This record gives sequence, structure tokens and C-alpha cells, in this order.
Amino acid sequence: MTRRNVSDLVCDHSSQFGLVVGCLYQPAMNASVTQTLLMESRLRQAVEREEFVLHYQPKYNLVSGKMSGMEALIRWNHPTKGLVPPEWLEQPQSLEPDLL
Repeated sequence: MTRRNVSDLVCDHSSQFGLVVGCLYQPAMNASVTQTLLMESRLRQAVEREEFVLHYQPKYNLVSGKMSGMEALIRWNHPTKGLVPPEWLEQPQSLEPDLL
């Protein structure tokens, strides 16, 4: 990593926590960036391979019990792991290493 990359990494890390004073570089920050970049790459590949599926979920009015609309949900159908839980996409660090 170049000095500029490390500086950007530290600034990004600081801003995630609302810190104004700054933050010291830690090697663990590289792992976080690596995971994020790897996830972005895998998601791009998934789009190219058309691995995303669309599901429709009805929304019901709790008072009347009648359907009031629909929600469209997109899911990643990983070729070896099946449907990927949404929380894995929100927190790349929670992904199983072999999923990446």
C-alpha cells in the first residue's frame, strides 16, 4: 500500500465512527478493505452470471387483514451456497471465507 492509500484508509475508518480527531493505522484495516473489495468483485461477477433472483412478498394491512401491496426483494443465489442471507451483504466481515 502506498502512503496515500493508507492515509485514505485511516480517514475512511475514522469517518465511519464519526471521529473528527483522527485514527491510527492498524494492519487489521487492510483486512476490512480486502474483504470489501473482494465482496464487490464477487457481486459484479454474480451480476454478470445472472445469479440474482427476484422474489415478491405481499404486504398486509394488520387492521383489515387484506393485502395492501407487494415488496420486491432481490436475493443472491450463490452457485455453491444457495441463497445468501441479506445480512451477509450488509456486513462483509460476517461472510464465510469460502463464500468469497
